[in-house]
Amino acid sequence: MIEASSDNEHKRIQALNEYHILDTLSEHELDALTKLASTVCDTPIALISLIDDHRQWFKSKIGLDVSETPKEMSFCAHAIQGNDIYEFRIPQKCAVC
Repeated sequence: MIEASSDNEHKRIQALNEYHILDTLSEHELDALTKLASTVCDTPIALISLIDDHRQWFKSKIGLDVSETPKEMSFCAHAIQGNDIYEFRIPQKCAVC
């Protein structure tokens, strides 16, 4: 499990819950933005994701059939733990691509 590395994690989760957006229906405007990102970046998968205390939930998605993944599988969950830019490279032969 990814442990919170800062005092801000509790506040972040609390603020996310106050939006009451988790597990809501898709929204046309966000889906259009996700499609645009997929097109501009020429990627088969594009997501708008939100990280709660145990999962990465996809508010909008292109090219992926699941609605959430465990927090441990999330690049975003790792990225929000630090203060620096979180950069990763996809290998030439990607198992899921």
